[in-house]
Amino acid sequence: MRTVIFATGGSGGHIYPALAVAEAGRDRGEEVAFLGQSGGLEEEVISRAGFRFHGVRAGKWDRGRPNPRQALSAATGVIQAVWSLRIMRAELVVGFGGFASFPGCAAATLLRIPLVLHEGNAFPGRVTRWFATRARAVVGAQPEVVTHLPKSVRQHCFVQLPQPVRERRVVRPKARADLGLPADGPVTLVMGGSQGSMTLNRIVPEAYRQLKRATAVLHSTGTRWHRTVSERVSDLAGYRALPYIDATLAWSASDLGITRSGVSTLAEAAYHGVPLIMVPLPSSAEQHQLHNARAVESAGGGTVVEEADLKTLAETWDRSLEPSELLRAGEAAWSRSSEGAALRIWDLLDRVRAGAEVAS
Repeated sequence: MRTVIFATGGSGGHIYPALAVAEAGRDRGEEVAFLGQSGGLEEEVISRAGFRFHGVRAGKWDRGRPNPRQALSAATGVIQAVWSLRIMRAELVVGFGGFASFPGCAAATLLRIPLVLHEGNAFPGRVTRWFATRARAVVGAQPEVVTHLPKSVRQHCFVQLPQPVRERRVVRPKARADLGLPADGPVTLVMGGSQGSMTLNRIVPEAYRQLKRATAVLHSTGTRWHRTVSERVSDLAGYRALPYIDATLAWSASDLGITRSGVSTLAEAAYHGVPLIMVPLPSSAEQHQLHNARAVESAGGGTVVEEADLKTLAETWDRSLEPSELLRAGEAAWSRSSEGAALRIWDLLDRVRAGAEVAS
């Protein structure tokens, strides 16, 4: 049986959408494997999910300080990826972005294996821009991304589909018990991405001390900052800080989220019907996180607090915890759910394998 290879890595924003599609494919009997950076976050996450993982060298591009050794590492990774795709008898490669997806996408191009790209952000990443004209299809979760792609891609192989999420829920009592959270009362999830957010790690504990309404807090700090945050909240009985949290459990247990506004985070929150207080990353390309957050806010599914206004976080948090507001915003969040997106992507992959037209 031939294999569909998912090339991804670098951060959770690239890894988890790929994993969502992979799990949907596994459920329908597809043979799926992953290719990414050896020792990267993707190796741990993908292996834990039960998929075959082939690690290669990937390098890492620093816009400010280019390093020739990183380019050499990426070139070595391409050679390793060519070998891996041959060994796995790859029939299709799907690139989900991140620097760790470069070797797999380049190897697919060299071997003339059909390539599909997925881009979650409004402004496409480097790998998407580099390989878009060589892909059989480019899938975009945000309509704005098409304006940044070549005309030939816009006309012949671009397809807009919702951002895929892992479509699994855990009943709330079990999720809370598994996470050591109280069975009753609201829970606020603080999540700054797979590696944590230094800004949220600093400001959220300060805001918590100012709250008038009660809430338990589940805070995913990232491994790097876990000790610092744990010490900062050690006197707060209702505040639980962990270096890493299973996202399905965390969203299933929560009533409100304080997060950045990457597209994957927003899609997961919508799938679980959790309203958000969104603190967009100011340095995101083309301010895509701010645009993402404003769209959710306009739909009623959350509130934007920009970093320049973080002094208002406690006030916004109190207001968001008001029971009727939680209910209203939760329903608005749920209305934006992308449930079914992963299977729609598999329908597209089937068309690519059949050699059919894919442009929407």
